Amino acid sequence: MIVLILLTAVSLLVTLVLAWRTRRFLGRAARASGRIKSVTMESHEWPGYGSDHPAETTRLYTSRVEFSPKEGSLIEFQSRVSHTGTPIYKEGDVVTVVYEPASPEATAEIAGPAVWQSAVFAGLAAFLLLCVTVGEKACG
Repeated sequence: MIVLILLTAVSLLVTLVLAWRTRRFLGRAARASGRIKSVTMESHEWPGYGSDHPAETTRLYTSRVEFSPKEGSLIEFQSRVSHTGTPIYKEGDVVTVVYEPASPEATAEIAGPAVWQSAVFAGLAAFLLLCVTVGEKACG
């Protein structure tokens, strides 16, 4: 039980640190208009096993973006977030790009959910651990 409480506390702390770092990044990030250069599709085949679990194909769409930071050179990057189902963006769409002015190549990302991805996933993990901890306490 103590281990679950410690894991939950650590995961909550990690979530808070990631959220704080993301807010700090967005507070100092430069913004530029970018254009979706291309959208690539990657497909994954999942074999079926039995009649209840037929074979399935998952398609992931990832955007490649180009933008010019205030310094003027053209930079191209691939978003760190892929979307399933149908692509959110199409070639030629205009998006807002956020980036660290000191290193735009390494930090550029499409403004929005992609920037918060780490904090959101850490928060979900912390929530699940909290549910397990509370459930264990209630049953034990």
